[in-house]
Amino acid sequence: MDSLADDNFYLNKVWVQCENSSCLKWRLLSSDDAAQVDSSAPWYCYMNADPWFNKCSDSEECFPETAQFQKYGLKYVYSKLPLGSLVLVKMHGWPRWPGIVCPDPVNGQYVVYDSDENVESHHVEFLGKPHSRGWAAVDRINHFPSSFKPDICKRKKAWFESALEEGNKLLACSAQERLEMCYLSKK
Repeated sequence: MDSLADDNFYLNKVWVQCENSSCLKWRLLSSDDAAQVDSSAPWYCYMNADPWFNKCSDSEECFPETAQFQKYGLKYVYSKLPLGSLVLVKMHGWPRWPGIVCPDPVNGQYVVYDSDENVESHHVEFLGKPHSRGWAAVDRINHFPSSFKPDICKRKKAWFESALEEGNKLLACSAQERLEMCYLSKK
């Protein structure tokens, strides 16, 4: 890949990651195609204009190392947990709790980056009756699996059980449908 700048293959292109939680493959878009991407909306493989890479079942393109992104000034949009992702969050003193990644009603942001542009935390609306919300560090948050053994909840057990029930129901929903369930995050 040292010839990256010489062959100009990656220049004026943008990497975008599919937000389908079972895919998460990176796709290379021309600058024209990338200009059509709405950064506030989810992006999926089928939206790719390149017929060789517009299905989640298609293989991922050869992805450069992080050092090459910096060296050649390449651009990409990172999306491990896009808006509407159903997640499990481990907060101090609580079991892993289901929630939805959504915008903070105060500033409209759903992700905070550190000084190196790495994701530091996500805003989450926690499920259950009642909903609550907060910021979760990236190392405390994971995708909500289709099956898992829930942690033991020693306090607020009914609240936890309602959160698990709601999370299991939301597994079949789209990211947009989940965001519509986030009433605390709406301004």
